[in-house]
Amino acid sequence: MGWTMTQPPQQPAYPPHPQQGPPPTVPGPYTVPGPKKKGQGKTILTHAAVGIVCLLIGVGLGAGGTEQEEASASPRAGDPPATSPEAEPAEEESPEPEPEPEPEPEPEPEPEPEREPEPEPEPEPENTTFGPGTYLVGEDIDPGEYRTDGGGDSLMGACYWSRNSDASGEFDSIIANDFFEGPGRVTVNTGEYFETSGCTWKQV
Repeated sequence: MGWTMTQPPQQPAYPPHPQQGPPPTVPGPYTVPGPKKKGQGKTILTHAAVGIVCLLIGVGLGAGGTEQEEASASPRAGDPPATSPEAEPAEEESPEPEPEPEPEPEPEPEPEPEREPEPEPEPEPENTTFGPGTYLVGEDIDPGEYRTDGGGDSLMGACYWSRNSDASGEFDSIIANDFFEGPGRVTVNTGEYFETSGCTWKQV
């Protein structure tokens, strides 16, 4: 049979925990066996089994100690919860009063619409009245229709009128003329020369 070399089991690193009961038994250093003698196989197996059992017991105790530490660190039922200074609510600041709304200004009265001035009535044209003479229509007298009551107190009792193209007095310048007694009418145009004698004319 060949010789076998086994490493001694390493001790696990346990977190510090309070001592609960008797400390676990830790196996001593494992020595390399010499030449196997008769009956030594059982001894080696027995030592290995004992080491494994001790290792399991140590692991169980370590886990139990850790749970007890966690249980002691957690708050118990009935204990008031711990509060930190940061958890304290800050004092509520009183809200500033809202400013009162300003009163709305009263609407200004609408100005009354200005009344348009009434158009002034056009002055009635004054009736032009003139006696014997020669007149330029448009400058001396207005164009239009004129009437006369006749010669009246004249020597002959008759009235004469003549519409002329110019003031030359020539026979060729006469446009129209008339010699009559009693009332009469005549119409003159702008630019003509109106010549009359023996009566007074009034614009109609």
